[in-house]
Amino acid sequence: MRLRYALPLLCCLLACLLAAAPALQCQEFSAWIPSTDRTDNPLIRELLSSGSLGERLAVAEALGARGDAYIGDLLESLLAGLSGPARLEGELLLRVMLASVFPPSLSAEELERRLGPNRQAIELLAESVPGFGAPLARETCRVLARAIGTGGGGGLKGALMAEGRRLAEALGERSGYSDSEEADRLAAFLEAVETIADPVFADIVVRILETTRTRELGRYARFVLARILPGAEQPPPESSR
Repeated sequence: MRLRYALPLLCCLLACLLAAAPALQCQEFSAWIPSTDRTDNPLIRELLSSGSLGERLAVAEALGARGDAYIGDLLESLLAGLSGPARLEGELLLRVMLASVFPPSLSAEELERRLGPNRQAIELLAESVPGFGAPLARETCRVLARAIGTGGGGGLKGALMAEGRRLAEALGERSGYSDSEEADRLAAFLEAVETIADPVFADIVVRILETTRTRELGRYARFVLARILPGAEQPPPESSR
């Protein structure tokens, strides 16, 4: 009789333990990853490709807390896997990893230390922006802007300029209008240009300003142009003509 009543209770306790297991594993990953270095990256790469999404996100987020900043091979592995049904999860992992390892709050000195060993992977990331969804494109543009600001070299700047030209051309093909995703990508590009504040981007910003029929985008493009070319005469946006 006692066993009859004990079994349901045992089953209930077992179910609770199994439900809590993923959370416990996430906590374990968060505690272990900061103590690792690049020699552990093959194992970390395996963790990023297996397990639940929550576990993989915990691994990606914890990378920002470790002393060894090298994540280049992990970035390249995730980039190589951006295809098929797992694409959205892969892009989410990349966003979390970039935000954790290169957060906006980093000092210029610490940012340069973290970027140093990852230059090659960051360049690959920059070249891949056109194929990203809007959220990952935005996060990548933010990182590229900070990297260029630390003297990231012409490669990163050239890739960002190519993305700006592509966006401006696509805007023209849509007669100056953009859907929500393209509008977000255009705003992310302009935010990056505002951060970099280099006149070399002026022609692209002018093209966006002349082409757009969206008042909000036109105002922001005008603002960015004023930041990179103070005192320059600015054309009115197409929407105001």
